[in-house]
Amino acid sequence: MIPTAAPLGEDGAGLAMSKGVVDRYYDEINLANELRKAGKTRQALDAALRNLARVPDLVRETTREYGRFDLGSIPPIEIGCSLAAVLGDEPALDTIASIVEAHKALEPWREYVATGHEDLANIARIRRCIDQQPGCIQSTLGKAIGIDGRRASGLLYYLAQAGLVERVKQGRSYALYPAGAAPRASAAPVSTGTVRRTPRDEIGIHAAQRIGVSEEALRAKQAGLGRFDLADTYWRIANESALEIMRVGNLQQAGVIYREMARFLLAEGKRPVDLLKVAVRCEALFLQSEAHGSTELAIHGCRCPGCSVPPRSVPISVLGELGQSSRELPATIPLPHDSCASGLCPCRLEVVRGQEAATPHATSSGLFGRHKL
Repeated sequence: MIPTAAPLGEDGAGLAMSKGVVDRYYDEINLANELRKAGKTRQALDAALRNLARVPDLVRETTREYGRFDLGSIPPIEIGCSLAAVLGDEPALDTIASIVEAHKALEPWREYVATGHEDLANIARIRRCIDQQPGCIQSTLGKAIGIDGRRASGLLYYLAQAGLVERVKQGRSYALYPAGAAPRASAAPVSTGTVRRTPRDEIGIHAAQRIGVSEEALRAKQAGLGRFDLADTYWRIANESALEIMRVGNLQQAGVIYREMARFLLAEGKRPVDLLKVAVRCEALFLQSEAHGSTELAIHGCRCPGCSVPPRSVPISVLGELGQSSRELPATIPLPHDSCASGLCPCRLEVVRGQEAATPHATSSGLFGRHKL
């Protein structure tokens, strides 16, 4: 059971306690998503529920300080509903619903709870179909059970990430199996000696680990591909993951993967700037869709001679010029620069609101900071 926040009085001690709770909320705001990406789905849900208990204080403190509650994103609710649905944890979904229903300011998040309940039912049907027909094809599954094909693909991606189903590449789609039931390719005998690694293997292994793929998983994928070395295998995995994530609409995570792919190119002595531009574009599209209550866009510039991009704020409205089909970002948004002194240009975007908009951060701290979305 997730504890509810204690009532706050008007005394200084009560306000200080509330601020402390909100600080812990922001300290752990990305923890559930990080655990999810690492395949630790149950731990991710536990982290989301822990932070959910701090949301009432977040609502009260934000309203007290700014006169209204206008945050555009609350990950413990949004990610929590998705995780609960994937794990089939209806009590966890009910806990999230009780917090949302108890606060009028959280009314926009009722749709996440409703979607969570829909996904809970759809996932039960998906898993039942896979149990009954091991090897069924992903591209036809949605139609077979009566749900939208894109939604089915997204749910299957998260089920596979959680280790609850297995997907085996088959043509342009995937064959689906219950966890542990996928056919295994016969493996060559494994030497008990030290596995020899080339310098390029090292680059591929380290790059794969940064996106949550172990060396063992990388080598298993390589064995199935045959002609690729470990670095090429990493690139294929990363590219497939980014495209799959884009298909299910997770632009935030797609941006993260494209930045890691750019880091890989830099390690290989190649130009990373084109992939960095793709990453910034994904981030900008994500911010455009999520920053409903925000007013300013902070530019994290790196100040190097090549870029000369100072930290500053611009109106969030500049993202209104950006469409899914356009190829360029607005001129007011700095793109990563070829001659950046760091090699991996850190210029990036961040949404801020209220009085913080006047003082954008001068360092590159990542796409999300405290209560920016």
